[in-house]
Amino acid sequence: MDPEVKVRQIICDLLSCDVEELSDDAFLADDLSMTPDDLEELVTLLNDEFEIDVPEVDGEDWETVSDVIAYVLEKLGHEQ
Repeated sequence: MDPEVKVRQIICDLLSCDVEELSDDAFLADDLSMTPDDLEELVTLLNDEFEIDVPEVDGEDWETVSDVIAYVLEKLGHEQ
């Protein structure tokens, strides 16, 4: 599965939203009501799914869905 699609799916599974309606410019906290606990869980899920090392402090910089996707793609580019 394409990493971008998988990231969107992980976010939607975590937050119980519809992946088809998830916009790349949706704000994690404001639009999707992501809590700090949700963010911690997202970091764990991304680490496990993509076998990358995402420090929790990096996750604190993510504001939008596209921020998360760009971060994962960058990590995969460096680790593949």
